[in-house]
Amino acid sequence: MAFPAAHLGVATVLLLAAAGADTWKRRIPNALNAVLGLTGLWAQAYARGWGADAAGLAAAVLTIAVLWWPWLKGMLGGGDVKMAGAAAAWLTLPRLPEYLVLAAVAGGVLALIYYALSSRDARREIRMNLTTAAISATIPKVTLRTGAGRRSVPYSVAFAASALFLLWRGGLW
Repeated sequence: MAFPAAHLGVATVLLLAAAGADTWKRRIPNALNAVLGLTGLWAQAYARGWGADAAGLAAAVLTIAVLWWPWLKGMLGGGDVKMAGAAAAWLTLPRLPEYLVLAAVAGGVLALIYYALSSRDARREIRMNLTTAAISATIPKVTLRTGAGRRSVPYSVAFAASALFLLWRGGLW
């Protein structure tokens, strides 16, 4: 069962606001993530009942747990993790695998775009890091900060695109 258009509108505005904040400022306000998550839980309870609300909360917690390690290792920003969890509250557990796979694909496309927008020196550094990772099977230490012509990837854009696709379309199949 799909959400009413008004609920989808609220989710769309909040997801686009989070993605926009991350794109332009590389920071997503905690209040925005909180409102996104709380409205998702409210929409679940209102449209589908308390069982769906519990599944939305479980999806949010599980998403944050899964993304905790990449955040600890400096591979993902804290705002991205919180935003991904808040968006998962709108989707619940059955849609969680689709959400995370679509976000990974969207993140890869986004990374290619940002790679192309980076300076020549930064692209050379990225290629060296990828080669090192492939040869040594370790991930090189790279800061999330933009510098030396390198553009960091606002991964919340990928999470928002994935969530919006699933909310509006209903799924991959």
